[in-house]
Amino acid sequence: MKRFGAVRVDAAMVFLAALWLVCLYRAITQSIVHDEALTWELYLAGPASVIFAYFDANHHFLNTLLMRVSTGLLGFSEFSMRLPALCAAALWFAAVYRIARRLTASKPLALVICAALTLNPILMDFMVAARGYGMALAFFAWAFATMMPLLERQSMTNRDLLRCAIALSLSVMANLTFLIPVAILAGCVFFLQRSVAPAPLPASAKKRSRDKAPAKKAVSSIWRWFVLPIAACAVAFGLAAPLDVARSKQFYVGTPSIASSLRNLASVSLLYARWAQRVHAASAIRDVIAFGIAPAIVLGGLVAGFVRRDRLLLVPSLVAAGSWCVLVMAHGITGMPLPVDRTGLYFPALIALILVLLSVRAFRPLWAFVGIAIVASAAQFNVRSFYVWDYDADTRTIANLIARRHASNAPESVHVGASWKLEPALNYYRVTNQLSWMQPVDRRPIRSGAPFYAITAEDQRVIGELGLKAIYKGEVSGTVLAVPEP
Repeated sequence: MKRFGAVRVDAAMVFLAALWLVCLYRAITQSIVHDEALTWELYLAGPASVIFAYFDANHHFLNTLLMRVSTGLLGFSEFSMRLPALCAAALWFAAVYRIARRLTASKPLALVICAALTLNPILMDFMVAARGYGMALAFFAWAFATMMPLLERQSMTNRDLLRCAIALSLSVMANLTFLIPVAILAGCVFFLQRSVAPAPLPASAKKRSRDKAPAKKAVSSIWRWFVLPIAACAVAFGLAAPLDVARSKQFYVGTPSIASSLRNLASVSLLYARWAQRVHAASAIRDVIAFGIAPAIVLGGLVAGFVRRDRLLLVPSLVAAGSWCVLVMAHGITGMPLPVDRTGLYFPALIALILVLLSVRAFRPLWAFVGIAIVASAAQFNVRSFYVWDYDADTRTIANLIARRHASNAPESVHVGASWKLEPALNYYRVTNQLSWMQPVDRRPIRSGAPFYAITAEDQRVIGELGLKAIYKGEVSGTVLAVPEP
């Protein structure tokens, strides 16, 4: 371990700092994608008042506010749009470091724990993308790191209770999908803090507090420093965010099937890369993870935590299992979609944490599974696209190619035919690159008569139907830029 000033730097810290630099590189170099551009279109390109008046599932309130600030100060660019996500990524890595160092004094083991908790490629995606999912996970992880003394049967200080309350509140403000796990974790803090005896007082303080009831003080503390701040944040959030105009049909991201939800959450973690999806028996591996290994890890955490009376194991397992049960019940009662990839982002993070905790505190042979997970994640390391929006990976290049080719032709206004998925990002670059000659891209079916066509891989049948010639194909996305045959 090396010392820089007052800070001791170890391998885990260097590793996490390197990962943050990777996130910075990706934030600068990757094209703006569909959902990021939609946030720009709905909430950033117009008046700020729309943030407080119009609701859409795309509106991740805290992240949108911070994006408004960052783009207002720095102008529109990939970096400024993603700057709030990068700040959240720094908090996420700091939380992971705190968790790892709390679990072990061994520096090599802390490095392994940090790798296991951070290298999952879908988590890395959302530490870069200008969305609220990564930010919500970062605040959630910080709250968990703050409450770890409580899980080891130590009373939380008032300051830590306040920090935990604010972190949990900000997690929900960043993304509403975290409401259920946040509520369960907050409930755990409330009931555990009430049951933990306050720390022994020094002799001088005992004389001053003989007539005071420590248990009553502890109860008063949890209400004043934890419950009240959460309630205040909830009221402020309810007044500021346009939740009153939200409708159930606007929460459209998800799947109607329990099986497809589990398969998706397994796929985005360990079958993230295209080469991994082509591996022999990939679907069988996915199903084993989805229906066997992942539930077994959560169940193992619950059983081991209960039998050993280990709160550190029990609480994250309870959050994972409880969240899934609530989601399934809500789906059965209201038809609410079950989580996929980003809307269930906390599940792979919690399962990785439970696996690490089981390895550290209960069953050391499970380190082999931790190692496999690290290798599988590292093998799919990616800096060129986002899993959810891979079709937009080359949209910036396509917009630049259209601008260059048009500059050499007649200057009249032109229409660009495009797959509907590319519409927000193309319009973002049309405006931010000041392509005034380019007409707004719409979502109508691709039709003849345009000089340029941007076509995703799934729509490329129209190339033959309309007699087009491909002049560029994105290496990552497979998206094609085409022109009419001469």
